[in-house]
Amino acid sequence: MRYVLGLPMLLALVAATACSGQPVSAVANRIDEASGESLAYAREPVRLLAERPALSRVGKDFLFMAPVMVGGVDTRGRYLWFSIGSSVDRRITGAPIPDIDAIVLVLDGMPMTFDLSEWSAIAAAEPFGPGVEHYASFGAKVTQSQLRRIARTSAMTAYVTNGEHRSPTYALAGGDYAAWSEF
Repeated sequence: MRYVLGLPMLLALVAATACSGQPVSAVANRIDEASGESLAYAREPVRLLAERPALSRVGKDFLFMAPVMVGGVDTRGRYLWFSIGSSVDRRITGAPIPDIDAIVLVLDGMPMTFDLSEWSAIAAAEPFGPGVEHYASFGAKVTQSQLRRIARTSAMTAYVTNGEHRSPTYALAGGDYAAWSEF
């Protein structure tokens, strides 16, 4: 009787071990139950940061981005999702929230500009929670060739602009964008 109980446990262990050797896809999928939209997105966003010592000794502004495929009734397509946040709550410091019309990625010294739409006009659900004080999320239409160009870059920085003013430069702080050409 003892061996009979041990056999299912052994089989479960063997199955788990066999599955653990499978590579994890760079793409995650989910369906927003409220809206019925499907989202396919990179498992981890790219994180860029800009030091903001004028806001605080440890002040940092963050720019998160990831490719997202949206499938829904009203909106379909390939987008770059952008989220703007900060380590400093600007409501407390009185510093203005950046006015943003475009995000410019500088890839190996060459600019790539993205005109923005509010993310809520593209999809009902956010693909990620930024984990810092969050101010706004945007989306920009992106092509397969643009994603391939980003995936091949060896140096990436960014800045945000409203056409009149430009933010400090955001430097790459983490995230894997090499698999973005899969989108």
